[in-house]
Amino acid sequence: MICGTSVLPILIGVFPNSPTPAVFLLLHMFILKIQKYGIKDLDSLHFASAEYKNVDVLLSVDADFIKHSKQIKTNLIIENPVNWYIKEIEND
Repeated sequence: MICGTSVLPILIGVFPNSPTPAVFLLLHMFILKIQKYGIKDLDSLHFASAEYKNVDVLLSVDADFIKHSKQIKTNLIIENPVNWYIKEIEND
């Protein structure tokens, strides 16, 4: 599990221009919250990063990540790339 100071170097790499350490603390708290849903270490970092950057769609081929992510209330769409592409084609 990502916790303590081990998350800081990873977050700095993801958000090198972050204005304050408070952002890192908020992301760290969000990562820990996400992990309570059974989402693994780096997957929780990807999820939190996508939320922080207001991404619309997060694509993954990890079925467990997608399943666990559906439990979290979010505007972020988390989908398998093939399924997402098929839905996009059908909506055109």
